[in-house]
Amino acid sequence: IQLQVLFNLIAQEDQNTNIKIASASKRDSTSMKAIAAVTMAFLPGTFVATLLSMDIFKWDANEASGVISARFWIYWAITVPLTLLTFVTWGLWMRY
Repeated sequence: IQLQVLFNLIAQEDQNTNIKIASASKRDSTSMKAIAAVTMAFLPGTFVATLLSMDIFKWDANEASGVISARFWIYWAITVPLTLLTFVTWGLWMRY
């Protein structure tokens, strides 16, 4: 009987340790989701900026024409839908 009590105490300690590990894993998972969300917010814009080579700013332009190119809207027209698509895809992936 004493041996069985000893085994039960060891099993209980193992269970407590597993609960602590599960709790730590949950906190780590939450942090990883936050990092992934921040990455998803910035990645599409970075991709589009690199793809278009960002020849949008005219640093040597005179004051009358302005510094921002007239085609700057293209960056936003591609980046915003791509970012939304990224988050929608991620949301669907997490749901199913």
